[in-house]
Amino acid sequence: FGMIAFSSVWARSWLAWSLAELGEFDEAIALGEEAVEIATAGDHAPSRLQALFGCGILYTTQGRLDRAIPALEQGLVLARLESNPFYAPFLMGPLSAAYLLAGRADTAATMLEQSIERSASMRLAATEALNLTWLGHALFLVGRRGPALEHARRALAIAGERGERGQLAYVQRLLAVIAAEGEKPDVPAVDAAFREARDLAETLGMRPLAAHCLLGLGRLHSRAGSADLGREHLSDAATRYAAMGMALWGERARAELDGAG
Repeated sequence: FGMIAFSSVWARSWLAWSLAELGEFDEAIALGEEAVEIATAGDHAPSRLQALFGCGILYTTQGRLDRAIPALEQGLVLARLESNPFYAPFLMGPLSAAYLLAGRADTAATMLEQSIERSASMRLAATEALNLTWLGHALFLVGRRGPALEHARRALAIAGERGERGQLAYVQRLLAVIAAEGEKPDVPAVDAAFREARDLAETLGMRPLAAHCLLGLGRLHSRAGSADLGREHLSDAATRYAAMGMALWGERARAELDGAG
């Protein structure tokens, strides 16, 4: 039992992540911080690792990098100090996603490759498709479109085979992003891809991801010359981000709106 988190911490951290994916950040943060308090009071390293993972991934989902990165980096250091290899890949995934948001795509790609390799060696499958999606995004941002597509398609297959609909929605959105940034994007096809990802996200109640799809639609149409349609989607995304307290993403949507005139 000494290597396993307290059940009270385990439950709160996973629920906090689930609520974050639904855009219920106030409740998620309250639970995540409770998990940290319980783990700290119990002076129990595995529980602290689990709690730091929960807080880190919920803040990554919200885009609060000032809280996400320190929590996840602290967790990774603790995992090494405690010689607890189980938690390292779980922490490295969302930490890489936070680095991606911070513009550190090279670092993210390297860390994700390590995380995927470690997970495979331990036969950890829980977040495999999501890690592959994050890796695909990182590789795309550093200009490696071919490998990015390869990892995204593998993630698509894994999520589909396992019925992981939330992870499926994430990879569908990534494939739309990659297609949108091509030299001559097929606008109707990319529009359909973003809408498919958005519809699945909305079906699952994943409001942050649905807003990301709207941001993608806005960027697509603004750059394709459909300024009014682009502004409509970007404004919708900005409104949704503001309602969820996703300031970083709201700034990005507003910057796109300013660029769209």
